[in-house]
Amino acid sequence: MSAVAGGLLVLLVPNDGPYAAHRAVFTRRRSSDSERSAVALANFGYLGHMWELYAMWTWIAVFVAESERARLGAQADVTARAALVTFAVVGSGAIGCWLGGKYADRRGRTLVTSVAMLVSGGCALLVGLLFGAPLVALVPLLLVWGVSIVADSAQFSAAVSELAPRDYVGTALTLQTSLAFC
Repeated sequence: MSAVAGGLLVLLVPNDGPYAAHRAVFTRRRSSDSERSAVALANFGYLGHMWELYAMWTWIAVFVAESERARLGAQADVTARAALVTFAVVGSGAIGCWLGGKYADRRGRTLVTSVAMLVSGGCALLVGLLFGAPLVALVPLLLVWGVSIVADSAQFSAAVSELAPRDYVGTALTLQTSLAFC
């Protein structure tokens, strides 16, 4: 049903709208060295961000479960507790998206990205010290980590969209996304 509706929209909408970019022929020499290096740095930052993000999201459930087993005993059933904490930590990233965007527009992308990465890195360093600690001590740190680890995500994409040559913004964002999800 949705595919049919989408197909009808494509047929009924007469053009791409007022902001469509002109079709550009791909060439590596199109942009200046400074444009290429700025986009490359934003892409490398995004790749590091995605590696950190997915590693944390993958690892956090096991960490919480094993931390609880260390505290309560190896036979303790901690599956539901670990799942709930993981859900809260991953979900708290939505707050990070909102705050990151809000303050990036007011204070600048570089500052927001740097602060988010410092907070996230600090949480990564501290979380091991709380292994086996009660959840009342562990969960606040994990929630801060969940917020801060996502706060810089949109900043890297926005940087690429601002730094890439206008005709190649779509290509640059496609490249960034495809490399990050490899």
